[in-house]
Amino acid sequence: MSTAEDVGADLVARCKRFAALTEDKRNLEKELRTVQDEMTALEELLVEDMSLAGVQNLTVDGMTVY
Repeated sequence: MSTAEDVGADLVARCKRFAALTEDKRNLEKELRTVQDEMTALEELLVEDMSLAGVQNLTVDGMTVY
């Protein structure tokens, strides 16, 4: 059976882990927004470049870009 002291220690440990994960999530979301912004800017350039080159898609590093 758990004592109040054990429960308190578990509670604090779980709260710390939750807080750390929340911070990780915020950082990852910020990084994702940065990646998405860069992809949006590149997409506009790629559409124009591919149009000028007369290609509909291009496979680079094992990924096909349309």
